[in-house]
Amino acid sequence: MMRYHSDDARSIERDPSLRLITLSLATGLLLNLLPYPDAWFEYKPDFVALLLAYWALRMRRSFPFALAFAAGVLMDVAYTAALGQHAFAYAALLVVAHVLKGPYVIANRAQQAVFAGLALAAAIAASLLVSWAYESIAVGAADFKPALVGMLLWLLLPLLLAPRSPAGG
Repeated sequence: MMRYHSDDARSIERDPSLRLITLSLATGLLLNLLPYPDAWFEYKPDFVALLLAYWALRMRRSFPFALAFAAGVLMDVAYTAALGQHAFAYAALLVVAHVLKGPYVIANRAQQAVFAGLALAAAIAASLLVSWAYESIAVGAADFKPALVGMLLWLLLPLLLAPRSPAGG
């Protein structure tokens, strides 16, 4: 029998409401669009990708690809990126999250952050692949700094988004 190293085992037993997921993704979109100082820009994670990874890794069932695709198209429009760039990146993120879901459930919080970082890195790599194909941009290790910041933010997400059982129940 597997032992669960975190309290995520309880929260993965029931899926969150579609309303909560959609509201959190809308919040992530707004956080992505806020103006940030230039010094912070290279470290700013994609908050929508971070939340997609969070929900995809925590849900029992597969995350709805249509919702991820719609979030990606909204990001493309907001950033005036190549149409489909973020949708492709978010699809890659969901595939990696699906593969990592089994080990994620039995991992401790720090290991879960590493799994999330891998999913975020997959989204960054997919987005850079599209950018490279369209614009021939140079790609380097520095492009993955937001995945490291996302790993750190991952440790806070369960405090903000994990479903809580009612008091006394």
